[in-house]
Parts: sequence; structure tokens; C-alpha cells
Amino acid sequence: MNKLIRGSFVAGVGLVGLSLAIAGGMFGTGSREGDRERGSQPSFLASTGNSSSGAVSGLAAMEQAAAEGKYLFAMFWERENEETLAMHGVVSAFCEASSEAESIFVRINDRAEREFVQKFRLSRAPMPLVLAIAPNGAVTGGFPYECDEQELSDALVSPVTAQMLKSMQEGRLVFLCIQNEDTAENEAALRGVQDFAADPLVGHVADIILVDPRDSAEATFLEELGIPPQANVAMTAMLVPPGSLAAVIEGPTTKDALMATFRRACGPGGCSPF
Repeated sequence: MNKLIRGSFVAGVGLVGLSLAIAGGMFGTGSREGDRERGSQPSFLASTGNSSSGAVSGLAAMEQAAAEGKYLFAMFWERENEETLAMHGVVSAFCEASSEAESIFVRINDRAEREFVQKFRLSRAPMPLVLAIAPNGAVTGGFPYECDEQELSDALVSPVTAQMLKSMQEGRLVFLCIQNEDTAENEAALRGVQDFAADPLVGHVADIILVDPRDSAEATFLEELGIPPQANVAMTAMLVPPGSLAAVIEGPTTKDALMATFRRACGPGGCSPF
């Protein structure tokens, strides 16, 4: 018998909501009382250039980091104040010590960076702000006003988490198919998912991600989903935008049951973009 577990999904993506809120420009005017400006021109960038690898644009830095399989920590700022200087120091130190990350520092009103700023819809976001951008383009962390190196480290998520976040941030439904050569009922577990994905009404916005339950890189992520690494039967997790775990199903799936779960998860208001 299938086991269905419902609940809200916050996994390694308690930051999903934050990332989506940032992308939606929902943080107000981007300033707060108590800012202490040190002048309109930034002295800390005058001698260091725009990024850790030289004066390149945000979009170019993002492409370069992706090509190298690295994260880009993009710090957006407006005024040179104590918060901006502190955040710059944290980001710089973290990226200099990490082999997995690069940094770039972008003035929010720099005309040359308009396209990069608009890409993340940051015109009303709080400043300063750091976005952690995975090689696949997913925003895996958003830190307004302040951050520490542990928070930046936590934004270096597993490959599957990054895939899932990318889909969620594009408003897509995700099926995590957790199985390997040792799990039973693999084909039966995939059958309903594949039938759902073939439906012309909803299939075009559904992503299927295969996950090995014994992949050590995904152990924390799967644990947060409630899936044991020693699982001996294929399992399927359904996630709906903007970041809710609709179900975890053990064993076989059917299109009808998945569709019913999907409708319940969306509620009367529906799921964007459905």
C-alpha cells in the first residue's frame, strides 16, 4: 500500500521562499532607517575592481562561474555604509577561501548592470543584498542586510537541491524519483509519473529528477524529505511551486492519483503557472 506523507517543505530550501520573495521584489524600498552613508562613491571597490576575478559584468561573471561549475555570490549594494562594508568583507573572505565560489559586487543603480539587476527583479529589494547563484542559475540563498560565512557555506547546496530550486523558481512542478538498481518497483513507481508528464495539459511544466537514495551528496536533502538512505522500495516525492512538498509515495504511482494529489496541493487558487 502506498504511504502518503503531506506537509510543507522547507528542506535545504527554507531559503526557497526567501529567494522567490527576492526575485519577486517583495521587500519594499530597499533601505531602512539607520543607514549611515559614508559617501556616494564606494571606496572599497575603487581599488579591487568589480569582482574577485577582475572588472567583469554581472552576467559575464555568472556565465564564467557556471562554465567552471562554481557558485557566484553576487552582492548588490546602493550606499556605502557600515552594513555594506561588513557584507563586502564577509563575501570577499568566504570566496577567497573557497574553491567552489566566485564573487561579484554590483551597484544597484549602475547602468552597465541594468540587465543583471533586472534578471533577478531587484529594483525594490533591500540593500545590501547577497544572492547565492548555483552553476545552473538557481538562487540557493538570499541574504539582505547581513550574512556570515556559515550562511554562505550553507547556500552551497547539493546538485539535486539546486535542480529542484531551479524548477521551483521557474514555477514548475517537480517529481523526485528516488530509486536505484537495488530498489524494488522502479518501473511501477515511474509509470504514473511518466503518464502525468505526458499529459498535454500539465506535463509540459513538470520536471522529473532521478535521485539515488544512497548518494551521499544528497543524504541531508533526502533526510529532510523523510526518505531513509536504506530505502529498498522506489519512492516518489511531488513538490509544487513555490516550494511545498505535496506527497511522498512509496512504490507504484498512477497518473490519476498524482493528479488528485496535485489538485489538493494547489487548492482553489491553483498552482502557478497552471
